[in-house]
Amino acid sequence: MTPLLTRLRFLAVAIFVLLPLGCTSSLVSSQESHISGTAAYRERMALPPQAELHLVLYEVTSDGSREPVKEHDLVIQGQIPVAFTLSGILPQAEAYELEASILADGAILFATAAPAVVHSGDANVRLMLHRVLSEQPVSSSLPSPSATDLMEKQWVLSRLHGEPVQKFPDQPAPHLIFTPESTGMIRLSGSDGCNRLIGTCQFTEHSVQFSQMGSTMMLCPAGDKQARAFARALASTTNWRFANAQKDQLELLNGDEPLLVLKAQPIQ
Repeated sequence: MTPLLTRLRFLAVAIFVLLPLGCTSSLVSSQESHISGTAAYRERMALPPQAELHLVLYEVTSDGSREPVKEHDLVIQGQIPVAFTLSGILPQAEAYELEASILADGAILFATAAPAVVHSGDANVRLMLHRVLSEQPVSSSLPSPSATDLMEKQWVLSRLHGEPVQKFPDQPAPHLIFTPESTGMIRLSGSDGCNRLIGTCQFTEHSVQFSQMGSTMMLCPAGDKQARAFARALASTTNWRFANAQKDQLELLNGDEPLLVLKAQPIQ
């Protein structure tokens, strides 16, 4: 046999041997899939900054036990619903179970009440989380509130019942200003985004009461519904707290339910 014929035969054998390996690798990669969907909760409350969505995917074995096969953490940008994707899922089980929780500062705020049954390739999974009540308040690591930190600042409304606040052209941004009086009371002024607001308020370490509230009665080109919702939320407020260590984000609550989130700005 000539050397050339020997080399050609060896090359043909090598191609025959390597071809199935390449096909097998392509087949394995094509089997990889993903699971995607959204996570949400029903409570009307805003999430603290840097809240995270934690996902755990379990494989259910034949004896009924569960083995975690993938975990994923996602910093939540904005508010709910939160979109997620778990990639690189191999169909090694007929079905999986997926659990989710939302955490902030190491505390679990929301969690799924029961695992959701999912399959590799599912693209519209909807996880509904429920509030987790703990013995310690979530904000226990935040600074103790002091009413003096509220004074002589413009507190601009950023979220109302968990939803972003609209700023309408040629109308003031909804805001509050707290000014101490010689009588020990605190005078409230500001705007609901259309009309001027006036009133008084009393603060303790955690509670607040707004009283003698009044406003001008102008007709607004836009934002009347938001302005009325702002006024109702103020009338329903019972508690307050700072939402961060810098004390430049204020939450007004009814019990444990956040109603308003305001951010500090210099008075203009």
